[in-house]
Amino acid sequence: MNLYPALKAKMGRWEYYIVKMQMKDLAEEVGFASEIYNNKTLDDAIQRSLDDSRLKKEIVQYLGNRDDRFFSSIVVAALGGNPTYWPVDIANDPKFSLLKAAQGFNDAFGVLTFDGGQRYFALDGQHRLKAVKTLMEQNEPGVPETPEGFREEEISIIMIVRQEARDAEFLQSYRRIFSSLNRYAKPTATDTDANILMDEDDAIAILTRRLLTEHDFFIWKGGSDTSPYLKTKGKNLRAGDPYFTTLQTLYNMNEKLLSTAE
Repeated sequence: MNLYPALKAKMGRWEYYIVKMQMKDLAEEVGFASEIYNNKTLDDAIQRSLDDSRLKKEIVQYLGNRDDRFFSSIVVAALGGNPTYWPVDIANDPKFSLLKAAQGFNDAFGVLTFDGGQRYFALDGQHRLKAVKTLMEQNEPGVPETPEGFREEEISIIMIVRQEARDAEFLQSYRRIFSSLNRYAKPTATDTDANILMDEDDAIAILTRRLLTEHDFFIWKGGSDTSPYLKTKGKNLRAGDPYFTTLQTLYNMNEKLLSTAE
């Protein structure tokens, strides 16, 4: 069983929890947003979007070499695990008697529990998550030594848990949150590929992904990490590229076809 001290909050349709997690648990238990998909081409494409050169040059170095290191909260989605929130009634404690008449304190503090069968994946903060994993795994050249006590240091997690819905519906909701965090609330700048891969409000993006996952031509069952049919990073093909087309080209083609009257 996993237990977390938690603050309960609500925004829009979502109830969520602010919890703390040790770095070792973050590195071992939290995966990446690519796990939202069961399609290999889309999984790999989202995962490759993390290959940022500044990750090892800046973020990992910052974590490994600065005593004043600090990260903001990482947004984590939890799937499964029978999440249960146990409110702690502090108003009956004489030390907190002033809270009885205060607004917003009822059920706000408590404990969030999972039965151990849950899966976590980051919806926002994937580069920070990968930096923590890289620093602790020590498998790449140029990575500084893991600071003493770093494994037990704690980070704030905004935990979004599964509500009553089928897996497919809930994963779609998670993808919409990912899109909102990375496209609207904090734009992905020119990362058009990520927007196409994750957006749940753009009908052309949704149809493009359906084409990739349902049409026999694009379904890739080979052992390679890279589909020979689709380039998922960048707008244009280069001489010698082994792909049939690019994700952006396919998206633009669908946009033109579906917006043409005839």
